[in-house]
This record gives sequence, structure tokens and C-alpha cells, in this order.
Amino acid sequence: MENDMQFVWRGKHLEKMGQIMDAAVAITTREEAQEFLTAYQATCTKPGVAAANIGYAAGYYSQDTAQRLYELFSVEHPIFGRNRPTSDEAFQAGLKLGTNTGGQTDDA
Repeated sequence: MENDMQFVWRGKHLEKMGQIMDAAVAITTREEAQEFLTAYQATCTKPGVAAANIGYAAGYYSQDTAQRLYELFSVEHPIFGRNRPTSDEAFQAGLKLGTNTGGQTDDA
């Protein structure tokens, strides 16, 4: 997770992705979700990182919770969108991504 500044939400210091997602999952309205996303993005050094992080991490939750997060935050998984891939589809997407980048990342 790219996060150079401290993210404080409702008086709580959120330093790890798990803490950020615990707070995100507790949100129930789009207004609050957008406030959260704006506040989180303000701590990131590149545009779109907050939305990509939430979209990516939502994929680790149940289908229902992931879809709720995608809708509330108006985000999607950076590779799979709002679809839930099978294990094989996820593996193949990883292979393709690795092949297309030659193992390089944005940080390389």
C-alpha cells in the first residue's frame, strides 16, 4: 500500500491496509464513502491509489461485501473490475500481467 502520510479517520489513525478496510467496511452511505475515499486519497502520493487499494482489497471479502464496497465507493478491482474470477481466471490474469510487464512494476 502506498501511503506516505498518516490517514486519520474519525479520530483513528489507520496505518495498515487491514485498518483502512475495517473502517471502509463499516461505512454504510455513499456520502460517507466518498468522504472516506477523499480523505484516504489525500494521504497518497499518486492519483487513484486510494480507489485502487479499496477496489483491490474488496476482492478478498465475500461476494456480497465486495459488491457493497464497489457500489458504495464507486470503485472496482484494478484487474477484474466488479467480476469475481475463478481461481484459474485469476491465475491466468496474473500470468498475463506478469508477461505484459516483463516482471516490471511502476516502481522499477
